[in-house]
Amino acid sequence: MIEALNLEEFMALEGTVFDVRSPSEYQQGRIPGSINLPLFSDAERAQVGTTYKMEGKEQAISLGMKYTSPKVSRFVTQAKQHLNSGTAKIHCWRGGMRSSAMAMLLENTGIPSVTLQSGYKTFRGWAHELFEKPYRYNMLGGLTGSGKTSILHALEGLGEQVIDLEGLAHHRGSAFGHIGRGEQPSTEQFFNEISIKLGKFDVERPIWVENESRQIGFCHIPEALFSSMQKAPLYLIERPLEERIATLCCDYGNTDPKKLIEATLCIKKKLGGARTKEVIGNISEGQLKQAVGIILEYYDSTYTFGLTRRKSPIHKLSEKNFSAKDWAEKLLSNDRGQ
Repeated sequence: MIEALNLEEFMALEGTVFDVRSPSEYQQGRIPGSINLPLFSDAERAQVGTTYKMEGKEQAISLGMKYTSPKVSRFVTQAKQHLNSGTAKIHCWRGGMRSSAMAMLLENTGIPSVTLQSGYKTFRGWAHELFEKPYRYNMLGGLTGSGKTSILHALEGLGEQVIDLEGLAHHRGSAFGHIGRGEQPSTEQFFNEISIKLGKFDVERPIWVENESRQIGFCHIPEALFSSMQKAPLYLIERPLEERIATLCCDYGNTDPKKLIEATLCIKKKLGGARTKEVIGNISEGQLKQAVGIILEYYDSTYTFGLTRRKSPIHKLSEKNFSAKDWAEKLLSNDRGQ
């Protein structure tokens, strides 16, 4: 008999998580770090479901066995490739027949296996509950180019609890934020990645998060988290304009000019025709510093206006020539003094 564990036991057990749902289900959202070992392809899953509705459970099981039988050897080989030690931790959507079938198959070939009670559905329920906990957030703000991500990483290096939302979203948040960041996860997967971070944190200690808008690229911040972020104190770092321009030139200096021009055109209406033309001309001529200066006029104005609508406390910190670690230490000193 295959043992079915609750979520806490399942996550704590040494081994590898195998998600046996179809590829499209897995792509939409999954337990971070899990390996997709689909019992059925998307088309097969659809056909089994239709058969269940139209002809009944027995016929659906028979069709499922027809689809999976030729794959048995491949299932075992793939599981062994990913399972260096420990247990094969297997789940499907609701902890039903798909996970049970795979677990029994692997167990019979000598691979220790367990399943997750109520499957991926119970993980999603746990994740939603996390965002309702009374975590204490500290927001890190600053005009574009202030180096907030580097400062967050420095805080993490000092042992602080940090969530890098832009890192998890694979996007920097601006019209240029997708450049060099790879494909974004689905909003569901973004939610899952955040929840795994939160689940490891101490509710009594502050969590540092960058001040973000409700959406980062295509990823939406969970509503409960965004609400907490809006109520949290904001530490606003202020750096000289020339430092911010230098930071952005370093970040985007090796970027294909065509990509920079494409991103600029995305904010053409907000920049205005004349300024857009000037920015594109500067980029084409390799004058990135001048282009960044013009673009910052727009982003600085937008960000500053947003601050006027914020109701939570804002603590302003101004320095020149500070490293990310210097800023992190200053932030911690100010937070402890509040």
